[in-house]
Amino acid sequence: MICLFPLRHATRRNALFAVAFSASACAALAQTPTPTMPPAPGQAQRAFTETVEVQQQNGISYVTGGIGSASQARTKALGGDMNLSLVFAKAQGGNYVADVDVQVIDKSGKKVLALKSSDPLLYARLPAGSYKVTATAAGKTIERNVVVPATGQRAETLLW
Repeated sequence: MICLFPLRHATRRNALFAVAFSASACAALAQTPTPTMPPAPGQAQRAFTETVEVQQQNGISYVTGGIGSASQARTKALGGDMNLSLVFAKAQGGNYVADVDVQVIDKSGKKVLALKSSDPLLYARLPAGSYKVTATAAGKTIERNVVVPATGQRAETLLW
């Protein structure tokens, strides 16, 4: 950081005082914390050291992530061999949506997966078959009927 303060009527004594004042003012400015923007309403403040790991619920493996490029890359790598991929985004602008309540219900009506995803990407490994996916964000619910394959991946983008 370079700080310059104008000198008026510079004499040797004034110049030395101005240099000393400038140095202390620069040091004070350098130690001033940079203000940060608060998170948008409904969005949780996220740590950059977020750990993305495969989790289990009712025998179903799943992984969520996607806030930040490192999290996105790790989530996609872990979810690459899973057979259901869900992306949560806004219809206008395509920005990701987080804090989504997700339910996956099998054809017999059993809830096989229920979670609140604080991330915009969700991958799951389900038994092949038909499911109803319900996702709720900001008070709006989206439902999709999906057929999950035994091999490959069914990808759905849910737009609010």
